[in-house]
Amino acid sequence: MIRSFAIALGLASLPFAASAQAGEPTCPEDAFQQMTDVLDRIGSLPADSGRPEALHGKVQSLYSACPGDIEVQLRLAMAAWLLIDFEEDPDGVARQAVFASNALRNVESRWMADDAAERWPYAKGTPPEERAEAQNEARASQIDLAKDILQGFVVKTMFERMLDQIYDTGFDGPDEQACPYASSVLLAAELKTQYDYFRQLAQQLDQQGRIVPGLPNAYRLNLLRDRCEGAGQPIAKALAEYYVQLAELAQTYPDRPLPDGSPAPDNLAAELAEAALSQLDAYDRLPARSESDAGQADSGVTDIRRRASAIRGEAD
Repeated sequence: MIRSFAIALGLASLPFAASAQAGEPTCPEDAFQQMTDVLDRIGSLPADSGRPEALHGKVQSLYSACPGDIEVQLRLAMAAWLLIDFEEDPDGVARQAVFASNALRNVESRWMADDAAERWPYAKGTPPEERAEAQNEARASQIDLAKDILQGFVVKTMFERMLDQIYDTGFDGPDEQACPYASSVLLAAELKTQYDYFRQLAQQLDQQGRIVPGLPNAYRLNLLRDRCEGAGQPIAKALAEYYVQLAELAQTYPDRPLPDGSPAPDNLAAELAEAALSQLDAYDRLPARSESDAGQADSGVTDIRRRASAIRGEAD
C-alpha cells in the first residue's frame, strides 16, 4: 500500500517535468496577483462545494511556470493547505502536503541561489542603501510563512500518516540520497516539530496508563539523520535519549498495555534499550558537526549508553 501510493505521487509530477522541457512555460508577470486571487477564491468556497478542479489546475499551472518565484511558491504551498478541506480522504490530504513540500523546496532553492538577492521584487525602486534592509525584512517574513506551512501542515500530515504506519516518499524530494532540505532553517523546523509531536503523543499515552513501544516517526528521523550533513549526530543523540526514556518507562511499568490495549512484550524494555544503543552506534560513525567537535567526548552520549546498557544487561 505504501509503495503503490508513493509511486502514484511520483507519477503525478511527471506532467510538470514534461511540459517544462517541451515548452519552458513562462511565469506570468502578474503571477503573484493571480495567486492572491486563487487564495481569495479558495477562502470563499462553500464547505460542501466539492473538489475545485479549476483552482487545482490553476495552482498546478503556476507551480510549473514559476519555480523561481519565492512569493508565488509560498502561496502555492498555502493554497495546498487550504485545499485539504475539499479532499475526500487522507490520501488526498497527503498529496496536497507533498505538493506543499515541493513548493517549499522551490523556495529553498531560490534562497540558496547565488543570484537570489538580485531577483527580489522588493529591490525595485528601493535606494541601494536601503535595499539590504528591505531584503532582510522580506526574507524574515518568508521564513516565518514557510515554517508555518511546514510545521502546521506538512509535518503534521506526515506525522499523522506515520501513526497509521504509512510513509509517503514524496516528502523525500527527487534525489533519493540527498537531504530533503537545502537550508538548515527548515530542517531545524521539521526536527523541532517531529520531536514536539512525539513528546505530546508520549505524554498523552502516559496519562492514559499506556506504554509507548517506539517512535512512530523513526523512519523519517533516521532518513534525516543519514542524509542531512551536520544534523546526523544531533538527531542520533536525540533518538537515543527518547528510546532510553521509553525503555526506562517500560521497565518501571511492565504491566502497562500497549496503545491498542494489548499486553506489552516481556522484552520491550530490552528492545527499546537496544534501539537506543543502535542510535549511539550511528552517532559514532556519523561525521561530527565541526572539527572542534570531532574526538570530544559527549557526556550526554556517555550517560545514555550507560542507562541503555544497564537495562539490556538486566534482561540478559
